[in-house]
Amino acid sequence: MRYYNFCGKEIDNEQICCCQDKTTQNKDKQELVKKIFVFGGIAVAIILAIVLIVLLLDKEPHDTNDEFGGSKLTDATTIIDPFDYIKVNFVGLEAKGKLQFDFYREELIEQFIGICPEQNDDETYAIYWQQYIELYDNIEIVASKYEGLSNGDIIILTCVVPDMVQDKLKSSSKEYLVSGLKVPEIIDVFANIEIEYGGISGDATAYIKITADSEELQACSFEVSPNNGLSNGDEVMVSITNAAFLEERYSVRPKELSKTYTVRNLPSYVKSADQLPIDIVEEFVNRFYEEKAAELLSNEKYQYENVKYDSTLFYVSDGTGFGWSAPYENFLEITVTYTWYYAGSYYDKEACLYFTDILIDTNGIISLSYEQKKSTIEIVDYTYYDNTPIIISIHSD
Repeated sequence: MRYYNFCGKEIDNEQICCCQDKTTQNKDKQELVKKIFVFGGIAVAIILAIVLIVLLLDKEPHDTNDEFGGSKLTDATTIIDPFDYIKVNFVGLEAKGKLQFDFYREELIEQFIGICPEQNDDETYAIYWQQYIELYDNIEIVASKYEGLSNGDIIILTCVVPDMVQDKLKSSSKEYLVSGLKVPEIIDVFANIEIEYGGISGDATAYIKITADSEELQACSFEVSPNNGLSNGDEVMVSITNAAFLEERYSVRPKELSKTYTVRNLPSYVKSADQLPIDIVEEFVNRFYEEKAAELLSNEKYQYENVKYDSTLFYVSDGTGFGWSAPYENFLEITVTYTWYYAGSYYDKEACLYFTDILIDTNGIISLSYEQKKSTIEIVDYTYYDNTPIIISIHSD
């Protein structure tokens, strides 16, 4: 409860005066609130309209002759150095260096047209991106040389831009001094390899053995040409096939890329009986004769007599194979004869021992042992041959 100011009567808090009942007062209050909202809304609308008119009148008209349809580029007095937005680097090895550069294109474009505006004005926003795309597609950096560089070389970078911003460049080209390229270490690859051969002279193959443990030398790859059918005295060319990889991976450069070698120290087939060590042949003859005599004369089932040494023959292929098609380059044949008594009759027999494909090294040494003996060898036609055997006369008791 409260008191009315004019008459002092006690009235309810909601009443406006003492002469109104509460219902009437509430209706009046609601009407008053409605009037306030209506007039307030009209006033706000009028104010907003006035502000919009002022902004439109104050806005400068577009220059219809502008390249991009009316939007302003950076102030004409602004001079931009495009090379502030390029980072140059040189990589690789001396004489084989390469140019690398990072071009901060987006930052340079923002220097020309500013930062993208807020998207509250569709026309301004669209014009900005029209400019941006036009510049992005037409700005490029061109170098006078990109690779095969050496320390001390001069390269020129040129910034190519559309004509409408050409006058805003401080300069359109700039020289750069090549530096920082690694100088490869020169290594003598061929001083760290050995040439080994496998096979017999006339049918040998070469192999490369790397004698150093360093990673770069172990990574070397080689080619040998020719590399089949090699004989003593032949020349072969050994070439490094991955020099570029060695430079790139290990920063080393071979002193030489190829070298010629003469094939040596290959064993060869014995071609003459004169090459055979007579003392070794005589030892084989005696040993075979003794073994065969002991075997035959001690036989309890059959009767053998007259065991004696007969001959030693040496056969050499003429290069096309023996006339009887024996698959050997040479062979040594030792023969012992004997008599076999069977069923009241005597039969002349012989026993042979063979040593095939006898080799001799470049020092004239023959590797021949009794354990290499064969009791038979492959001969297709024993009755015919073109090669006359060499008879080695060795007499055994």
